[in-house]
Amino acid sequence: MYDGAHLALENLNLYQSTEGSGAPGVVFVLADGDDNSSYISEADVITEYQNANIPIFTFGYGSASPTGPLLSLANGTGGKYFSSPTTLAEITDAFCKRMHLRPTAKI
Repeated sequence: MYDGAHLALENLNLYQSTEGSGAPGVVFVLADGDDNSSYISEADVITEYQNANIPIFTFGYGSASPTGPLLSLANGTGGKYFSSPTTLAEITDAFCKRMHLRPTAKI
């Protein structure tokens, strides 16, 4: 999970620098279980995101989702944690809340 979050930030930074995008960055992390052998630590990921001023919005999916680490990633980076969105409407609602949008279609 932490290696994936690290890679997402690297890719976001690369995209923003090569495309000259002025759009604010955000990363979404969906997890259904604990981290399983990342090389980078949770603390290092949080520090990287804080330094980049990029929030992580986390989604715990299912009964085995790692609530504690997902809350730490979200809270430590200025993001938000969403617990077990299980329908497309719930997931869309969570994304729209982050992007300050109103859903345009009923799902």
